[in-house]
Amino acid sequence: MRRFTDLYLALDASTRTTAKTAALAQYFASVPAHDAAWATFFLTGRKLKRVVGTRDLVAAAIEASRVSEWLFHASYAAVGDLAETVALLLPPPSQQDDRSLAAWVEDEIAPLAGLSSPEVQARLRAAWDRLDRDERFVFGKLLTGAFRVGAGSAGHRWRSGPRRAERCRTYRPRICRYAWEPGRWGKPSARHSSGCGTPH
Repeated sequence: MRRFTDLYLALDASTRTTAKTAALAQYFASVPAHDAAWATFFLTGRKLKRVVGTRDLVAAAIEASRVSEWLFHASYAAVGDLAETVALLLPPPSQQDDRSLAAWVEDEIAPLAGLSSPEVQARLRAAWDRLDRDERFVFGKLLTGAFRVGAGSAGHRWRSGPRRAERCRTYRPRICRYAWEPGRWGKPSARHSSGCGTPH
């Protein structure tokens, strides 16, 4: 998650296409194909469906941050972004988790779909306790489906490379399963596995 978080921050910090292209090139040259596929999925505007409800996210954040409900909502109103509010209010993590983007998506985010509220909130608190502030912010964006960062023409340049496209196609079936059928752990249906718009 650390590498993907650094990529997000680099893309968000610059308006120059050359800087964005350099950040993308550095990231995709240094991560496994599985991470590259998920990164492309999110950077092209796709998102996981129906993973966590806002009510569970807020309830878990209030308990983890140990602030009153009114203070949390006042902070949210001032900040204007739920993922950023959560990241700012949570205490420092007690441990570090160096797993990759793919591992976080498939082991921590996608399995939340279909769980009861107490289970979702417990897993969110456990996840936050292993992420730093910037990682929590990006994690929150992925959870809520509000992940938007301006890759622009730089992203198009990266996706146009045939070798990179082939790396992403390799993981099409697995990404389709999580993106279109969260909570179902069998094989994706023929409709989803053959027609999914996996980024490439």
